[in-house]
Amino acid sequence: MLRKASGVVFVCSSLLMLTCFVLLGVKLGYPEILREETGVALAKFMAKAELARALYYGLMVSAVLVIMEAVLFHRVFRGPQNGVWLELGKYSGVCAGLCFIFGFMRWVFLVPFIAQTHAQAAPDSALAQTGAFMFRAFDTYMGTTIGEHMGFLFLSLMLFFFGIALILNAGGSLWPAILGWLGILIGLGVLYGNTEVFGFPLAFDINRGATKLSLLWMIAVGVFLLASKPPREA
Repeated sequence: MLRKASGVVFVCSSLLMLTCFVLLGVKLGYPEILREETGVALAKFMAKAELARALYYGLMVSAVLVIMEAVLFHRVFRGPQNGVWLELGKYSGVCAGLCFIFGFMRWVFLVPFIAQTHAQAAPDSALAQTGAFMFRAFDTYMGTTIGEHMGFLFLSLMLFFFGIALILNAGGSLWPAILGWLGILIGLGVLYGNTEVFGFPLAFDINRGATKLSLLWMIAVGVFLLASKPPREA
């Protein structure tokens, strides 16, 4: 039952996050909206505020499920040879989930307040400029720094450590070993994508691609748990 329940959590969490990201891209122009001029970004948000809040709330819930994924992964795949790697992966996953929560929750509670205040203020007034400053300040710290940079850093570590744990616990089985190597490669891709802040080439595109692959990886892990039988006790 633990394996089946874990598989359901892995699949549902990743599908929820993937669905919300796709809808945000279609309806709000995410992630390009984060890099537009402040007034344009806030106007786009206000135009579809309720939908945007609902989608970001879904992302926040999926981030909570990332924490559950990390704990369940540690519980399901633990073995005599991979305990240290599972511990490192679990705590990295918990930290990643917390960073994602802090990044997403600003769009549910803080950004609507700033956007409404900015929309009601006279153009170029002190209130409008203050609202624009607050949006960029919180977007830089809660979004770019904590939600993205630190969140992706811990996500890459989680994938790397869990990948090693799967390989060590494969016991000659093909699929766990393949999932383990894929987890390591995707984790390295997320880690390289995090060098966007230093101006590395193609870092942004690699980061977004590797992040989507990490969701597909978690779905594959969930399907594996749902389809496979638990190993027998020695």
